[in-house]
Amino acid sequence: MCETVLDSMWLMDDKIFEELQEKGEEVLPYSHFFVWAYFRRNIVYLYSSYILGSMGFSHPSISLQRTVYETILRSYLFIVDPKEGDLYYSKLQTDEEEKFLRKRKFYGHSYLSDKLFTPKTKDKHRTFYNKLCVSAHAEIRGLLKDFPDYIEKEIEDRLKTILNLAYGNMQMMAEAFLDLLDISLKGIIKEILKGIIELTKSKPLFEPDKDIYFSKLRLKKGNFMDVLS
Repeated sequence: MCETVLDSMWLMDDKIFEELQEKGEEVLPYSHFFVWAYFRRNIVYLYSSYILGSMGFSHPSISLQRTVYETILRSYLFIVDPKEGDLYYSKLQTDEEEKFLRKRKFYGHSYLSDKLFTPKTKDKHRTFYNKLCVSAHAEIRGLLKDFPDYIEKEIEDRLKTILNLAYGNMQMMAEAFLDLLDISLKGIIKEILKGIIELTKSKPLFEPDKDIYFSKLRLKKGNFMDVLS
């Protein structure tokens, strides 16, 4: 199913681009520009993670998944707080960029989870993030437990995580560009998200749940079947 899900994200990308062209939208708000750029990069990273994981390179695969996960959270920050996207854009390639990013802890997981989630949800995300960090940097955990060995349970976990992250990537893109989704594309997204939940036996929740942000979101807590109707 991974290949079908990954291909569907490129279809989603193409359809949204076509709609923007038809509407004559030549300039996107910075927040939307970032979300779209992150969405596309995430597709490439998930494809790469899928190829590596399928070959038995579990830990290189999981390192890519960690980047995708952090990118989804950053995208949600710009969705619920567009002014943050404007500010970030204004600092890019200036003398203030590094100072700005350092103040926000380079938009790392700690900063993003504190900003977006309630304490209970933040704990769950921390647990998930720690699992994705098992081989990050020069970490010793997991050393020599990878290719050329083909550990089926690890590969299965990697593929399941790819599907969950694809769910989050599609949902955050749909959230940002919901008004541009036509009926056919909404139907495709619904079927893909539904299929991911059925296959993984889980409902991924990447969207912010702090009250100040949660109320701004239309797609949340797995309500896509209703919202995308």
